[in-house]
Amino acid sequence: KVYTVNIKKAVDASVESLKDAGVIITDFAKGNEKARERMKVQYSIATMNSGIVVGTDHAAEAITGFYTKYGDGGADIMPLYRLNKRQGKVLLKKLGCPEHLYLKKPTADLEEERPALEDEVALGVSYDNLDDYLEGKKVPEEIAKIIEGHYLKSEHKRNMPVTVFDFYNI
Repeated sequence: KVYTVNIKKAVDASVESLKDAGVIITDFAKGNEKARERMKVQYSIATMNSGIVVGTDHAAEAITGFYTKYGDGGADIMPLYRLNKRQGKVLLKKLGCPEHLYLKKPTADLEEERPALEDEVALGVSYDNLDDYLEGKKVPEEIAKIIEGHYLKSEHKRNMPVTVFDFYNI
């Protein structure tokens, strides 16, 4: 069964609750609220159907951190995690997926001030460049620096929360 759940009221209530507490969030932060609310709803649906939440994160999102921590980055299983965008398109084509779904420009579409902002614009690098980098192909140095910068800035997303038992050599 496919469920259609409108999360707008829940997101708006969260934004209003924060505002009432004196916290005004940016449009970008509201986008993260949307991603987290969607994940919360997906877990509720999975719970009520004895299911699991399947994530769609892929290699390019993993290396750049282009996902919301505890939002679309939260799932029980990530079957596409090692596939880059190019490999994902090949898989979808082989599975007979309608072409318009895998040929369209990817967008998270979470920001209201920048609707339908393409992922590649937000990242500052194309998926072709990301795929080349992930495949060990040569990419221009400035592209490699952008990718590696995203990786370093988003490292916290790929680790469990820090506890008092963790020790890091800094």
